[in-house]
Amino acid sequence: MSIPFRIRLASRCPVIHDIEKTIPLHLDFLSFDDNAIRLNNICYRLCVNYDKIDESDERYERDKPEECRLTPGDIQTGSLPNKPWESKYLEILFEIDSDEIHSRRLPSDWKIHEAEKKMACILLGGRAKIRAKTLVFEFYGETVIRLPEGFKVKTSSLDIQCGNFESILGIVDPMSYPLEDMFTSIERPRMLENPVLKSTKKLFISNEYIDEEFIDEIYEGLWKLENKTVTVQLDMEEDNIIDLFDNWVKSLRDIGSTFTLCVRKEMTMKALGTVKKRFNGKYVQLNRPLDEPDEKQDPNYKCISFPTSSNSELVTYVLISEYGSQDIKLEMMPRGSTTSLESSMSMSGVLNSLGAAMNLYNLII
Repeated sequence: MSIPFRIRLASRCPVIHDIEKTIPLHLDFLSFDDNAIRLNNICYRLCVNYDKIDESDERYERDKPEECRLTPGDIQTGSLPNKPWESKYLEILFEIDSDEIHSRRLPSDWKIHEAEKKMACILLGGRAKIRAKTLVFEFYGETVIRLPEGFKVKTSSLDIQCGNFESILGIVDPMSYPLEDMFTSIERPRMLENPVLKSTKKLFISNEYIDEEFIDEIYEGLWKLENKTVTVQLDMEEDNIIDLFDNWVKSLRDIGSTFTLCVRKEMTMKALGTVKKRFNGKYVQLNRPLDEPDEKQDPNYKCISFPTSSNSELVTYVLISEYGSQDIKLEMMPRGSTTSLESSMSMSGVLNSLGAAMNLYNLII
């Protein structure tokens, strides 16, 4: 039985309502955004609409709001002596894959915040267990997220696009940690010390909501992150990139650890040239394909390897980005994962020199 049909049936049949709530709700995707809750490909959305009330409607004078009424001495401008007014009402839309399937008008006395709370409680309240592979919050600006009391979700992937992720963590089941993936933004440096963020295996940090006042401290905290995979989408200067490489060259990371940063194209060549020279890098080629199947190495840039220990080397390469930037990726690899291009070039020079010497020797003889 599909999730929407199950919820709809339970809401219309009191006999099975309590039984349905005891059955665990397992979802691939659960998201909350402004006035909407999405369960997999099904979305329940609250909308504000308007009825145009003219003189033919019995509500025209009876329910006309005060701001639309004329008082002694007032003048109505425009071509209509008795101007229509609009009556606001709420309705709930039922969507599948973003296509509207059904809508229902809500009682006229319901306010939007009341409707948000009722919808959340009907869909998700009082459940013994809710599990969602991906849990998403998409809110912008200051807002109140209406949720049932005691609401908890077990998840492996958390996507929080509403500023301070710490306010959301209270509804995440502690059994979810450590998370597989986390997508968020950072407002203050202290957020980088949060144990949930630090223990997440794959961490993506966007440039939303960042407080420029603390940008240097945030960068310093980012370079010290020891998550297995980190991707940062922030606007960086050359000094920031140098600091990142300095930290990774000097700090021993686990094999397989990666750090990806988005850089303006015009800075890529200059930044890589600077770090190669400063940290004794050498041009290399990878002895294996990239781990991620959707990643493509930019052929315009050579890989660079930096010595870190007797067992590992830090390798950086440039990925092709579809967003008009360059993605520079740092990856800690076992020694022997690359072949030096500089050795090959040096050997070619030696062979050419030997060949020239032999030719000269033959001419003399």
